[in-house]
Amino acid sequence: MSGNEQNYKGKLFNAIKSGKSDAFIYYTVHEAPGLKDTKGYFAPIEADPQYIELSGYPVNVFYQNLSMYPAGSITVVLDTCFSGVTVLENISPLVLNVDKLTINIKNGLVLSSSAGK
Repeated sequence: MSGNEQNYKGKLFNAIKSGKSDAFIYYTVHEAPGLKDTKGYFAPIEADPQYIELSGYPVNVFYQNLSMYPAGSITVVLDTCFSGVTVLENISPLVLNVDKLTINIKNGLVLSSSAGK
């Protein structure tokens, strides 16, 4: 949807008319912390939380790419749960702190259903 680390021009970018389009993104997905890099990741259905750095989509890349979009406005609604408590099966609960995230989207608004913890 919003590209990757090498190219921010994903499918949504191609649909935007510079300065005229208003983008509305509703994303419902789990989030998981990287066990090695302490970054936040969106975890699509096929992602493995134990290897989220390889199978997830970095949240910081999502926002970084959206900040490059020339839309008149960008609204992001996240219906996500950030559950760092159940990353690994059959062990005691684990709580990880995720690196602070900077969201710098011009004319942007982010509504999230949960906090970082």
